[in-house]
Amino acid sequence: MKAYIAKRTGQMILIIFLISIFTFMLVSLIPGDPVYAMLGSEVSQEEYDRVYHELKLDQPILHRYFSWLGGAIQGDWGQSTQFHKSTLEIINERIPITLFFSISAFIISIPLGILFGVISAVYRGRPADTAVTLIANITACLPQFWIALLVMYVFAMKLGWLPSYGFTWFHVDLVTGIRQTIMPLFCLAL
Repeated sequence: MKAYIAKRTGQMILIIFLISIFTFMLVSLIPGDPVYAMLGSEVSQEEYDRVYHELKLDQPILHRYFSWLGGAIQGDWGQSTQFHKSTLEIINERIPITLFFSISAFIISIPLGILFGVISAVYRGRPADTAVTLIANITACLPQFWIALLVMYVFAMKLGWLPSYGFTWFHVDLVTGIRQTIMPLFCLAL
């Protein structure tokens, strides 16, 4: 058992390492200049050179990758150019919301899954079983992001019943919180 756990842990570390290399290289190959994207095209040459050096874009790509990897292992995940704060700070702000949606979807989907499983078992071979099986197979096969886009298109864009963005805790504004939670929870529980 210990050998199996060690083997799987080693495989996991290798896969994370390979994904990090692939993602870093992919981001590095994106066309355009990240300094101009951050500061705009009207930036002075001195400011451009300073930021270019700060981002280590003047170094070879392998050196930049291993510099980034060393920082990431030590907990320095860099700064967000969009929000102008630490990436870990941004992640920490969003973890409670992610946990809320994950736990809520789990609490909703488990009883519904058991209910539909019982319906399918009790009415085996009948139209109720066929309907439940068909819906389960369709929702399992369709990508979740596609279902989310479809639900957003219908309920937010066309009907205008629900907001398509944002999150508000229930204790801040109950009605807005419920309206903003319906679509994500529906898609996650589905």
